[in-house]
Amino acid sequence: MKKKIIIAAVGNLTQSWAVIADDYIRRIERVFTLETIIIRENRLPPENSGGYEKELQKIFFSLIPSKAGLGVCSPEGKSLDSPGFSRLIFSQFEKNDCLVFAVGGGQGIPEAVKKKADTILSFSNMVFPHMLFRIMLFEQIYRAITIRNHHPYHK
Repeated sequence: MKKKIIIAAVGNLTQSWAVIADDYIRRIERVFTLETIIIRENRLPPENSGGYEKELQKIFFSLIPSKAGLGVCSPEGKSLDSPGFSRLIFSQFEKNDCLVFAVGGGQGIPEAVKKKADTILSFSNMVFPHMLFRIMLFEQIYRAITIRNHHPYHK
């Protein structure tokens, strides 16, 4: 049975970005089962209300299976190079059947979700549009696979 990766992300992926994402998704699905769960911000309480973070926290926790590793993507996290990211993914799969990557919206990830994380990852000190970041995450997951399999994609 294939190991599973879940990308739980706040926001939508517009059609123009989805075309690029679909290419990486197809490549990843040769090795892992991949599920992308979109948490629509317009279904959450207003960001400036006290209920936004609490509701988002509840949603994230409901999406994490019991035997899953949790990686939170957040600017204050640990920076890894691509081989380090590959090692992280495959070491998580040594002890878990599933790996969840949580990607926040404009307000980031609730603190309670960060506290539950096995790792907090930073792709950069810069802030990226969420659609672009998700494509970067897909690409790095695919790159992690190619590194593990000694494929020439990663040189």
